[in-house]
Amino acid sequence: MATFSSSTFNAARYASCRPQVPTALPSFLLSHLPGPHKTLIDIGCGPGLSTIPFIPHFENITGVDPSEVMVGHANQRIAPTESNQNPYPGKNVSFKVGNAEDFKPLGVPDNSVDMVISGEAAHWFDQSRFWPEMNRILRPGGIVGIWGYIDGLITGAPTASERMQYWSYDDAQLGPYWESGRNELRNWYGNIKAPLEDKAWARRKYWLHKAKLMGPEPPAREGEEEVATGPLFQRTMKLNDLENLFRTWSSVHNWRKKFKEAVRKTEGGKGDIVDIMMEDMVREEPNWEYTEEEIKSCAWADRDIEFTWDSVVLIVQKAEN
Repeated sequence: MATFSSSTFNAARYASCRPQVPTALPSFLLSHLPGPHKTLIDIGCGPGLSTIPFIPHFENITGVDPSEVMVGHANQRIAPTESNQNPYPGKNVSFKVGNAEDFKPLGVPDNSVDMVISGEAAHWFDQSRFWPEMNRILRPGGIVGIWGYIDGLITGAPTASERMQYWSYDDAQLGPYWESGRNELRNWYGNIKAPLEDKAWARRKYWLHKAKLMGPEPPAREGEEEVATGPLFQRTMKLNDLENLFRTWSSVHNWRKKFKEAVRKTEGGKGDIVDIMMEDMVREEPNWEYTEEEIKSCAWADRDIEFTWDSVVLIVQKAEN
């Protein structure tokens, strides 16, 4: 979390490179929300990527993030422009600095929120404080919708996908540079759940998809119902887009802090770990067949690929009485 909260973090690059909320996700979560759809809070909203697709479905929408940089970028995304003075008519949309465990400083009343969402952020929360606060702010029957995506598979490029895993997690590469929350995400949010003994929570549901061929299997989810299957986070993009996505990783930021002398090629250097990783993936994938000269000259950058992430969606509903 420290990486994304840094005042020097490039929120604009993060917003342009990360996958968008799939079209199916808002309607999927809303199908499990009974009653009114008036008030939404998005926790760990970052630059607003996870919040904006839900705006059409609610009247009052608040995104919350501990990073002032992220919140500032999110507010820019919804600000009136010369050509559009009222981008969200009839909506009360705001982004604020705050945390996941205490909404009293933001003035959120008891039993006042219909839905709380959190995309790619719940692994940073203090679970012992998060769930009691969700019980306080959600109205009876309201839901918490949590999702995460990680790793994944390049369609038709199994060797490149395996090499991506090696560079991501090997102890000699980026493995030691991830922040601690990454392990919870790799565990498919197995430890993120409302306490089973807490009767405040009536229903627990999930949707898991494993895209990659290697890596840990999803854990069994005791007391929870599987309500959907199949891929959710998919994107058609260029290999260069995948490289730019890697550069938003906290592990890459931490690696570059340690190896400041390793300058990426586009900045005039001999290459950093992402340059080396991309060349290795392209070189080792037999289905791509690039020459060494083409690899070194980045002739692969405009190659179209389809990428599917491993993903997990959790839904927890507060009891209605």
